[in-house]
Amino acid sequence: MSGVRLRVMIDALDECDKPMDLLAALAEVYKQAPENLEILITSRHEVRVKEIVEFTECQEFGLNTSLTNADMENFINLEVRRKNSYPRLLNGKYPELEERLINVLNRKANGMYVTRLIC
Repeated sequence: MSGVRLRVMIDALDECDKPMDLLAALAEVYKQAPENLEILITSRHEVRVKEIVEFTECQEFGLNTSLTNADMENFINLEVRRKNSYPRLLNGKYPELEERLINVLNRKANGMYVTRLIC
């Protein structure tokens, strides 16, 4: 890997069946040329990245729900309520159900835990 810079982005690691197996495989690549590998991982829940020996010195940070809620609310409102009736999920026929759907989606969005693996 000499001279090659590799960036890996894993979105929603918490949805992976075996996240620790995936991280272990990336750790093997990282061992070969740590200066050439950068990994960015997102997850709604903290994944124990630092349990992998090669990643113990890496940076981790959580995004507070307040940082993501406004963006999620805008997106959900656009998709559920603000589009013309035709392309809307419920075709604008059930405004009370749309409100309930928006509330559920906003609650489920939660915060995001981000791990940027640069050691």
